[in-house]
Amino acid sequence: MKKHATAVFNTFGSTEGMYELRARLIYEECCEAMAALGFRHDKHGNVVAFGKRKDDASIVKECADIHVVTTGTQLALGLTAEDVGVVQKIVDENNQLKVDTSPGHDEYGKMLKAKDHPKAEPAIAEYLEGIAEERRSELDAAI
Repeated sequence: MKKHATAVFNTFGSTEGMYELRARLIYEECCEAMAALGFRHDKHGNVVAFGKRKDDASIVKECADIHVVTTGTQLALGLTAEDVGVVQKIVDENNQLKVDTSPGHDEYGKMLKAKDHPKAEPAIAEYLEGIAEERRSELDAAI
């Protein structure tokens, strides 16, 4: 992905500070969702059973919190709600391709990607570059 596209959208003064904040928020919410499911990660990053699983409402709430912080990260990078929807559609369509081409499932039941499964990032990068160019043109016209 081209680095300059992000800089056009960053709405915070400190890019590194924004990335660290967003990483910490996402990590915290993911840990809370794992705990609600009755799991945690050990010092090696393995997912292990831990404690009692919470009720479904708590699990759904924690998943919603993950959505809030990940969407917030996209908005902090300057995407609009419409942009977030377009990117999500690109990812959803890419993930749907796995259904038709998957060679099977891993030991935990996760559907595996075929070796030639296309990555979503090139389409996302193309979209971001397009909106970056469009917004640069809008800024130039306004000056």
